[in-house]
Amino acid sequence: MAMLEWARRSVEEQRLFNPAFLALVLRQTAVGYAQEAGQPLPLMLGFVGPAVVLHRSSRDALPYTTRTDLLVWLQEHPDVRFLAGARARRLAPLVRTALVFGSNLRVIEVDVGGVSVGTAAITTAAIERVPGDAGSCLSRARHFGRWAARSGSIVYQMTLWGVAP
Repeated sequence: MAMLEWARRSVEEQRLFNPAFLALVLRQTAVGYAQEAGQPLPLMLGFVGPAVVLHRSSRDALPYTTRTDLLVWLQEHPDVRFLAGARARRLAPLVRTALVFGSNLRVIEVDVGGVSVGTAAITTAAIERVPGDAGSCLSRARHFGRWAARSGSIVYQMTLWGVAP
């Protein structure tokens, strides 16, 4: 039954929500977070990042600097805040699948500390060459990770995003 439901999705949904691509989105979010914080991406933010970056208008609205205050930005973009929590909850089963899939392929590592970059040989140059919307999602996922690392505690961020910790 699950494959039949998958086949009924649009081509865009099949591409954006497949476990391999979601694992790369999680990897890039973890890359950005580690770049700023020097530690793994908190697992809960692994559910918010895709909810934001996979939605074009939310992705396009993300600030260009990681210095932008999350609270102020969300007040200026209430539609993103309002929809991100609901999207994160809807995407949760797909993100969980991507966490397992990506971990099995060593694209990411998942443990109690969070999500970190795995040992699979994926170069930054290869990620940067991904074209179109997919490339934009991956680029903004890394930016989202950097921004999240600078935006306060996980409880604070999850509260602001409307996803109860």
